[in-house]
Amino acid sequence: MSASKQEKHNNNNNNNKPSTDQHQHQQQHNLLLPYLSQETPLGRHVLHHIENDGYVVLPAIFTPSECAIELDRLWNFIEATSPSVKRDHPASWYPNTATASSSSEETSVVDPWPHSGWKFLPDMCQSYQAGWLFSSLREKLADRVFEPLYGTRELHSSKEGFTFHRPLSIIDPSPSEPNTNNNNTNNTPKKLLHPFINQTKPFVCNKPTHTHGEHFDQRASHTGLHCIQSSTALLDQTPAIDGSFLCWPRSHKEHSRMTEGIWRGRSDWVPLTDGECEELRERGYGPRRVPVNRGDVILWRSDLVHCGVGPTMIGGNGGGGVVDGFRAVSYTCMLPASLTPEDVRVNKLKEYVGGLSGDHRPNVKMAHLSVPKKKGKTKHKTTKGEGLEKPTMACDVGSGGGYFKGGLPALTMRQAELYGLVPYNNNNNNNTVSNGEGVACSTDTEVQEEERQWVLSVGGN
Repeated sequence: MSASKQEKHNNNNNNNKPSTDQHQHQQQHNLLLPYLSQETPLGRHVLHHIENDGYVVLPAIFTPSECAIELDRLWNFIEATSPSVKRDHPASWYPNTATASSSSEETSVVDPWPHSGWKFLPDMCQSYQAGWLFSSLREKLADRVFEPLYGTRELHSSKEGFTFHRPLSIIDPSPSEPNTNNNNTNNTPKKLLHPFINQTKPFVCNKPTHTHGEHFDQRASHTGLHCIQSSTALLDQTPAIDGSFLCWPRSHKEHSRMTEGIWRGRSDWVPLTDGECEELRERGYGPRRVPVNRGDVILWRSDLVHCGVGPTMIGGNGGGGVVDGFRAVSYTCMLPASLTPEDVRVNKLKEYVGGLSGDHRPNVKMAHLSVPKKKGKTKHKTTKGEGLEKPTMACDVGSGGGYFKGGLPALTMRQAELYGLVPYNNNNNNNTVSNGEGVACSTDTEVQEEERQWVLSVGGN
């Protein structure tokens, strides 16, 4: 019996009723489809490709100079979050044991690079308040992409992080260190390897998977078009070996069939097994890397099989060649604000105060841990937003690091609207208050007085 069939069998035998969360998420087929504008050229263009291929590339949405500004912002975040990392010192990007062969003691490696520690998504960072880093970029993204896509400026944006993927393999150009045995300089170049190369394979349905991490970002009860996600490239990607976005074109047509009745389908994260990917091949689908240039934006629907991938190794077998390029990608989803329930909108104030990143859906409550979980034998579990005494990475925000350690991120009024911190109405200028840092928040006619005082007390600290 295949893994998915066994999963359905167990689900039926357990006679599991849909959870309360499932009942709350029962929504109509193609919920988002009526909101795509047919009055704008971009809306018609995106609709055509989203319905047929499941994704579309929008070239040159951002200029090279705008990308350079955001890339510098990203490096500043990396260096502030993990002060041992220096952009001009490649050896600081990797664990001390990066050049060693695979080890069974994965937990002994302290990785200096800020990321969330997910095997399926190497070097993705949804922690350390990363979701608030690209607010300026999102304001432009709303103006240039999502407003003409939906035909309205009344939007809510996700608070997602980014992927800043280190080179898989690079020759360290830093000066050689003296040889401790004879005091001579060791002139042998040192090859640095990404820790991802030697990590154990992640599991799906209790079995190791050899996929790239293909998944749906949409639960079974949501059928059709419910969400359009985006990635913005800040660096050029090499067509022959790169392409940070991998998808299976047209595979959204299989979403309902593949997720119906399986336990994984209860979640908006549905990783696929090896067998399910092979089944897609048998049905005529295939994976496609989508390399883009800096400033390009990729849009895709959440029921499309997709994943983020690193560059292909040159020379094969664990670093036989050198792949010295970075990948820098920012993630954002925007939906019409009318799709956000009131309780979700009010909760956005708490997420802002806590500096919490979220997943791709701005119309639900779903925050990521501020600090990644501790791995290994001393695993810690926390509620969403709590920090840890001993983070997995060397990014102890409480001692010397933290891009936002001086206070909450300052937002323009437009950014506050996009994050759902102020309502859309004709009296925003008279119906909002400021915390002194440029961040607008709703008056107590929109939220509880307690929450308003909370924001006013922490803003600008």
